[in-house]
Amino acid sequence: MLTKLIVVCCVLVATNALPACSPDICFRVLCAAVTPDSCTGTVVKHGGFCGCCDACVTGLKLGETCLSVLLLGAPNSGACGPDLYCDKTTNTCQASPLAG
Repeated sequence: MLTKLIVVCCVLVATNALPACSPDICFRVLCAAVTPDSCTGTVVKHGGFCGCCDACVTGLKLGETCLSVLLLGAPNSGACGPDLYCDKTTNTCQASPLAG
């Protein structure tokens, strides 16, 4: 059982490392409409899947998890809010030392 679990984990890691954004991928992607009215965060042009679609990015708060996981071209939909940065050691949003 443990061996099967390890194999599955290795396959997932290997699959995640494969490039999913081929040069013609945007011709096959149907994008959902993202407008300032439909987004509770910031609309980022070409910030969605493989840069094909616009994305709605929410501002994470102090202490929230900001671990950026790129899974087969899908971007992270959250970024640290104003005057915050993603601490790569704790993977949480922290106050910017330059803010204030």
